[in-house]
Amino acid sequence: MVVLEVIGREWTLVQVAAYAALAYVVYKVVEWYFTCPEVYGRHGFKQNLYEENSYKRRQLDKLRAESGEFPPPYPNGWYKIAESAEVPKGKVVTVSALGREFVVFRGKEDGVAGVIDAFCPHLGTHLGHGGQVVGNNIQCPYHLWEFNSDGENKNIPYCKKDMSGSKRVNVKKFTTYESPELGSIFFWYHCEDKEPEWELHPGLSEIEKDVKSGKMRRVSANRWSDMMMHVFEASQNSADYFHFSTVHQYLPMPFNLKLVKADHIISTIYGAEGTEVTKESMMIRERLDRLRVFGWNIFTLPSFIKDSIITYVHIQGPNNVVFKVDTILGSFRAHYAMLPLEPFRQKATIVMYADRKIPFFVARLLHWWIEETVGQDRQVWEHKKHVAPRNLVVGDGPFAQYGKWIEQFYTEKSYSWNQFRARDSLEW
Repeated sequence: MVVLEVIGREWTLVQVAAYAALAYVVYKVVEWYFTCPEVYGRHGFKQNLYEENSYKRRQLDKLRAESGEFPPPYPNGWYKIAESAEVPKGKVVTVSALGREFVVFRGKEDGVAGVIDAFCPHLGTHLGHGGQVVGNNIQCPYHLWEFNSDGENKNIPYCKKDMSGSKRVNVKKFTTYESPELGSIFFWYHCEDKEPEWELHPGLSEIEKDVKSGKMRRVSANRWSDMMMHVFEASQNSADYFHFSTVHQYLPMPFNLKLVKADHIISTIYGAEGTEVTKESMMIRERLDRLRVFGWNIFTLPSFIKDSIITYVHIQGPNNVVFKVDTILGSFRAHYAMLPLEPFRQKATIVMYADRKIPFFVARLLHWWIEETVGQDRQVWEHKKHVAPRNLVVGDGPFAQYGKWIEQFYTEKSYSWNQFRARDSLEW
């Protein structure tokens, strides 16, 4: 019988094989926990206390809409409307968001994706219900009018007059940007239909550049269950330093174990003239200071560790959030995007990117970590009555500065709470 001496002990080949097999099984279980879509997509967040369409949820949303404390529900800016993979050639996708109806489609020949208003200018037929792609145009199912990705009418089969110069037969188009590197389709929304007033998130441009050069790769993507909150909740965290010591006092752990407490050091820069951040953006800088295991063994992290793991949260608009984490292993990026389906309902997605040299499993682990961190806020976000805090005291964060920052995303014609209540959308 072959005997091996390992770490001062004799082992048989059978024992070595058994322990190796056990270690492999443990590894696969842990890998499955963090990467299996069925578990990965659902376990991270607590179930809503007020279920969708329940009496409690309708009552809460009524109180929130009537409070007068929230900013209008649909800010102007860039929104991610779909994953590129969701809109293959010849596909028509209907999107209900921002109090409007949109269709996203892709030409069969040129492969160009377009975002246009869903209603045909002829008699108001919804292009997303029965409409199909013909060549590079979307065709209305009612009278076969055709529109290209720029909303221009390209064909009215029974009309003998040349209508190519007439704007009244065109459908409204939205400025669209698709990034092959990000795998996402974005469009510009403005309540007064103005053209883009700023470029898409500079953090996303950096990711595009790194993916295109081969430095980074797209690791994973996930759509959460819809978040029942106002779109500004996430960005307001920038002014709420103290909540990091309550909601985020424990670092995310598997099975929601409350094992390690952490002290955070937070700073925020709101974009303005003379700052390093553009006016429509903000930057949150966060690093860990002290860790407490099981509530004891308090120790301060050495400076070289604190300085080597710093998280930057770059927010634009406020619905596009880019997490930037640079470590000794390499760089990680995550894009957390929100699209308001209703005033208190957000379609939320997250896509993770990482340096190619970083093991895939490690990158997925950090993706899980970021999702869990966002999930720690969710119970509060989904049940708050107001955004603007009342009765501020000494020691609160820069909420006034935050309030001034968000004003730039609205105009006098922004969709108002009075309009929302008039629609009786929540059926109260």
